[in-house]
Amino acid sequence: MVEKFIKGAYSFGPFQDQVLSYWKESSVNANPVLFMRYEEMIEKPEAQVMRLADFLGCSFTEEEKQSGMVEKILELCSLGGVGDWKNHLTNDMARKLDEMVEKKLEGSGLKFE
Repeated sequence: MVEKFIKGAYSFGPFQDQVLSYWKESSVNANPVLFMRYEEMIEKPEAQVMRLADFLGCSFTEEEKQSGMVEKILELCSLGGVGDWKNHLTNDMARKLDEMVEKKLEGSGLKFE
């Protein structure tokens, strides 16, 4: 399965190619694309929910923030744990994925950590 992913042999084509095309287009197009990193969502989920709301044009009011609205939204989200990949991939699989991503995104300014 991992080998197929690395080769881009699945229904919707290579994932990194899709992400990279949005990244490049967002730098030249007036219609922005919001990029959110998994690590940022795990480290600061409240800030990322507010960032998403701002991007969508429906920022939280101070009253909504004070009432715990952001926290209530986060309760609806499934926030997995950082490092869960270790339960599903071998170190060799992870290394191959990292190499493929690094090669695909080289020179783009877009980074996955």
